[in-house]
Amino acid sequence: MGHFNKKIEAKVRELGGKKSLYSNAFYPRETFWQLYGKTTYRQLKARYDPTNKMKDLYEKRVLAK
Repeated sequence: MGHFNKKIEAKVRELGGKKSLYSNAFYPRETFWQLYGKTTYRQLKARYDPTNKMKDLYEKRVLAK
């Protein structure tokens, strides 16, 4: 599942970029948060969703392997 998407993610990282999150992603959790700013995201989430009513970004965009 996600064969070509995973290839795109690897190539984009190789070139120093980030894949936009318009579709599902297949990154391991640690890699995802390194790319997409875990600390800043957590600060914003705590401010705007303090009761965690919505899933976090990783849960919304990444498909489990």
